[in-house]
Amino acid sequence: MKTDELLGLLIEVSPAMESTLNGFEQRSGFQLPADYRKFLSRSNGGQFSNALELRWPSPGYVGGEATTYVNRLFAIDAAPDWTAVRNMQQVLSDIEHPMFGVPDDLFSFGDDGCGNFLTIRLNAAHSGEIGFMDHETMGDAFTDPETYETVAPSFEHLLSMLRAE
Repeated sequence: MKTDELLGLLIEVSPAMESTLNGFEQRSGFQLPADYRKFLSRSNGGQFSNALELRWPSPGYVGGEATTYVNRLFAIDAAPDWTAVRNMQQVLSDIEHPMFGVPDDLFSFGDDGCGNFLTIRLNAAHSGEIGFMDHETMGDAFTDPETYETVAPSFEHLLSMLRAE
């Protein structure tokens, strides 16, 4: 899937202003990856008219493949807070699931509508890495094998994995 196709599946498109993107980067201390920043500048996230299927290789699942359905991509600044791109440490605190070792650069940026999160890493070493956190298998430490799975190396790669039903 390409960005234009993804934008066409959003219920509403309201681009993030450059000052909003810059403000997020300044507050968080991290630069947004170029592909994800471009998407936000065109849409600022949003809810999909129908959830998008996402499959990725995963040895922890029967058949070696995991599947979720992406319901929304969060806005860079939104109300209520749970629909905004936020540091995953704050998200876990809000849902009362303290976890040891969550990287400072891990941010929630989407969900499946069932309490599971799409995440993005923003530090230089992992910049743009997309992950998945399942609320039913989250351990007490980020290093627990069921807590976090890498899904894609970048936002652009994630788009190529999404399928409309």
